[in-house]
Amino acid sequence: MAHRLGNTQIDNLPGSMDAVRGQYGIKDTNGKFIGIAYYNVEDDIEQVLLKELIPEQFRTQFRASFMVINSKYIPPHKDNDITMVVNYYTQTSNATTTFWKQVNTNTQSFGNSGSVYDECDLTQTSSFKAEQNDVWVLNVSEIHSVRSEGDLRTAYCLQSETVTFDEFLKKTQATE
Repeated sequence: MAHRLGNTQIDNLPGSMDAVRGQYGIKDTNGKFIGIAYYNVEDDIEQVLLKELIPEQFRTQFRASFMVINSKYIPPHKDNDITMVVNYYTQTSNATTTFWKQVNTNTQSFGNSGSVYDECDLTQTSSFKAEQNDVWVLNVSEIHSVRSEGDLRTAYCLQSETVTFDEFLKKTQATE
């Protein structure tokens, strides 16, 4: 499930690629990583993102990273230990994020990085296409996938392990 918070311009946010926080994907035959990578962001950038995108009462429960997806397809999966994310999209490659409901129980589990599903075991429940500078709230504890026309999709990603999707939406909608 996803909800669009709007489209905003946050100035002076460089695409930081200093230290990798985590990667989920594979290496191709040349050893190049293909998948999703999360990079650390500088503390001052994180503070700007938190102030602009997260209600004050939740700010200490989020951490920011710069997400880079360099694949045209990220298969259906659930994120482990992350309850929800707020993504501020900087490059979208006309990608569609799709949410799914499981109808059969075939799953491949990958330790702490989540579970991957086959689309034939799923039914689509919703989808969205983010535009540049869109802010979307995603319930990543639900099965979701990404299909893209291009090879590069980037976003500043604010993740929480404790705030739920519903709690966050309730608070943000109360302040609109």
